[in-house]
Amino acid sequence: MKEIDEQIREALQAQQDELNDGYNLDNEGILQMFRGHSKWITITWFTLMAVTVTVMIVSAVQFFRVESTRAMIAWATGFTVCFIFEALIEFSFLADCRKNALQCQIKRLELQVATLVSEMENKEEQPEDEKA
Repeated sequence: MKEIDEQIREALQAQQDELNDGYNLDNEGILQMFRGHSKWITITWFTLMAVTVTVMIVSAVQFFRVESTRAMIAWATGFTVCFIFEALIEFSFLADCRKNALQCQIKRLELQVATLVSEMENKEEQPEDEKA
């Protein structure tokens, strides 16, 4: 069963490479997030992540340096809030990455459908040319 799956993947990959000639649809990933209309959103996310991680590290260091219980609670609360905020930023970023990957797959599918339609139109036109 695995051999059949591997043969199908190889055949589909060959067909995919043929369809993608001249099209730049394989740029999936984080680098694609820094291109296009979402560039500023991505830069803002990375900046917020850097600031949040910095505040988390400062909170953790200060938690172990202070001696009063009230200050420990304050620094632990700051660390927890920053941790939650960082997690929300990461989930948002990953959701946007998935959205871009999905859009790329939809573009591939549209390209395949357009190619199939043009092939079908060419096949329909050929018998008319042969009749004449």
